[in-house]
Amino acid sequence: MAADPKKGSDEKLQQIQIADLQKLAVLSGHKVSFAKNKPKEQEPAEDSLEQKDQKQQRLSSTALLYFYHPDHLGTSTFLTDYNGNAYQFFLNLPFGETMAEQKSITEDYATPYKFNGKELDEETGLYYYGARYYDSKISIWLSVDPLAEKFPNWNPYNYTMQNPINLIDPDGRGPSDPPSKGRVANVIQVKSYIKGTNTPASYKFTPAAVNLLSLVSGVDKKSIQSTTLTFKNYGGGAMTTGEDSKHGNITYYNVSAKSFSFLELSAHEVGHLPQLDDYGGGSHIARSVGAYIVSAIININAINDEDYGTIVHDSSPLEQQAEVGSGIYRDFSKFVDDHYGNGKEGMIRRLFNNKANTDDDIISRINKWWKAYKTEKYEKIDYSDVPDS
Repeated sequence: MAADPKKGSDEKLQQIQIADLQKLAVLSGHKVSFAKNKPKEQEPAEDSLEQKDQKQQRLSSTALLYFYHPDHLGTSTFLTDYNGNAYQFFLNLPFGETMAEQKSITEDYATPYKFNGKELDEETGLYYYGARYYDSKISIWLSVDPLAEKFPNWNPYNYTMQNPINLIDPDGRGPSDPPSKGRVANVIQVKSYIKGTNTPASYKFTPAAVNLLSLVSGVDKKSIQSTTLTFKNYGGGAMTTGEDSKHGNITYYNVSAKSFSFLELSAHEVGHLPQLDDYGGGSHIARSVGAYIVSAIININAINDEDYGTIVHDSSPLEQQAEVGSGIYRDFSKFVDDHYGNGKEGMIRRLFNNKANTDDDIISRINKWWKAYKTEKYEKIDYSDVPDS
């Protein structure tokens, strides 16, 4: 193949030019070097349609990354997107029915994982737990509990023993406590008023506490005796749930007994037990929530974070009815301190905390004080065996 004469002449001319430049550089005292010109790189070819699709899929997988923000039951309450922006918000009723939902209008994704983090089937409206399906709208399972023999006193279709605020059912076979650190840490502080073991929902009021709470609240002793007590190490206050007054449960949140707060709070909560006979289970909770909403609407202009407890919660009819017991307890406690304390406060607490006192001793003393309180005959009671703390 013959060489290209034009190409050879060009290269020779280039060599002459380089030699001349080098001579000029030496004469001027500069040392320079020359590199041959590199060929111009070709621009990359345009992506094919398949490559463009692959790139788009990679971008989409990043854009569709969402983060769940669950509550203590594992229920999705908030979703945020890849950039931390709020994307979806849920507000559920206690038994799982969606009460309100907000979603970003810029995206099409809607998570099916809602109550307890379980998947909601859009066609049937049911949650699948593994052993059976759950209908949050009517608050029951669609089939019998496969472990029903372990809970002979409960309807085999009930959900978490009518206590959905504090219990979960991970696989549809039985209720259990949600994962939580130190859930019964505060039991030690109220040991003078309760009995039981370190098992969820196994605590009961002592006979002496039952007697006192029955006196101040007017609730029958059998209902208070049968009530189970659960303790949580988060939140605040307490909540009463259950199918009826003989199957109630009171859950306490971070309650201390260093003052009379535990008995005062309990006097209020046992006042809810008779309400369970009229509005048991989910109906009682739903009615309570409904009363709070009505109260909030009526007082909408006055509500802020500080006012919620006094305006929305305390003004609802069910709460006002239950508050009668705690009001009487406060008055009775003050009466005992004023007339039998000789300057000491917390006489009822001291009576319970005295390890030398049996339940019968406490009941006898309380009954005497109560009789004096009711008749306003201030009978002098010997308190020498009541410790200072």
